Amino acid sequence: MFGTCFWRVEIQILRNLNVLVLNASRDVSRPDEIAKRLKRVRKVYRLPQHYDISTLVTSSYDWAITIEVSRRVDKRGAGNRARRPLHRCETV
Repeated sequence: MFGTCFWRVEIQILRNLNVLVLNASRDVSRPDEIAKRLKRVRKVYRLPQHYDISTLVTSSYDWAITIEVSRRVDKRGAGNRARRPLHRCETV
């Protein structure tokens, strides 16, 4: 590969929506070009409600970035969940 190649990764957290936004930019300019050309990729991930976005932890390696999110702590407890009656959904 010619020239230098770099990646820039930005992580944006939208707590009220439980959403994680990844913005990645990569240098795609040719060696003979003076100006930098960037290729941008944007991915939006909406986490299920049983995950807590405020517990996000990232790790960076030479070859990868890992993103971990923990489950929410159920404040009601397991006993309350078993005692709640089940209701049938209405069908159309």
